[in-house]
Amino acid sequence: MSGYLHFSLKNLMIEEKKPELMSTKEVAFMTTQIGFSIAITATLFVGGGRWLDNYTGKFPLFTLLGIVLGLAASLYFVYQIVRPLMRKYKTDFSVLKKPTDQNQK
Repeated sequence: MSGYLHFSLKNLMIEEKKPELMSTKEVAFMTTQIGFSIAITATLFVGGGRWLDNYTGKFPLFTLLGIVLGLAASLYFVYQIVRPLMRKYKTDFSVLKKPTDQNQK
């Protein structure tokens, strides 16, 4: 009887295909890309804000605006870089979802 039960449970198991891990070069490239996108975006927006402050004579206004816009633009660019990675590993996070009532019946 236990052999039958073991056999039927073994047939019910579904093997999940795990996505391949990123290589060291891919991780290094992605982190470099994220770092440069943050640095360049922040430099351009804050530098542009400083330049506008000097040009208009309203010192902290455009610098603060450049900081806020630079942060928003940096977050957007980082999201654009990481989005394909999030899609690739989406199947791993499906394990964390609670089962629905239909699956329990």
